[in-house]
Amino acid sequence: MPQIHSTAILEGDIALADDVVVGPHCVLEGDITIGSGTRLIGNVFLTGKLAIGERNVVYPFSCIGFAAQDVNFPHDKYEPGIVIGDDNTFREGSTVHRATQDAPTTIGNNNMFMTTSHVGHDCQVANNVTIVTYSGLGGHVHVQERVIIGGGTIVHQFVSIGTGAMLGAGLFVTQDIP
Repeated sequence: MPQIHSTAILEGDIALADDVVVGPHCVLEGDITIGSGTRLIGNVFLTGKLAIGERNVVYPFSCIGFAAQDVNFPHDKYEPGIVIGDDNTFREGSTVHRATQDAPTTIGNNNMFMTTSHVGHDCQVANNVTIVTYSGLGGHVHVQERVIIGGGTIVHQFVSIGTGAMLGAGLFVTQDIP
């Protein structure tokens, strides 16, 4: 049976694997599925249509599943949501926004999202990606496998980052990176 702290709030169609840990002051609201071994440490807010795989760790003040920061998108539209794979770490204050188009915002496996990193709506993040502190992906960004995005780097919307790319700290990326 999942371990749910007495101060947590769960509202909606919530499906938790038997060994999920939901820490103090977490809020889960909407259509949410969380896989085995995933831990929400505390003060985490999950919403929308959201599927999270196995063995993920979400640190305090992370917000996953909120509506896109897009004035043309209705904030009460939850589809198509977000799909997150396995073995990801979302450090303090990281954010991921749900999609506005036909496919969900997608995050693969074995990724590290350091403090205050942001993944915008409709992004596709592959596997083994590290997004360092204060970095952000605008909407519709595609990040391939084994990419490192240095601290304070901003990636403009509709940009693609190729496999194995390493972006230095403090960049503003406006074009595709092979």
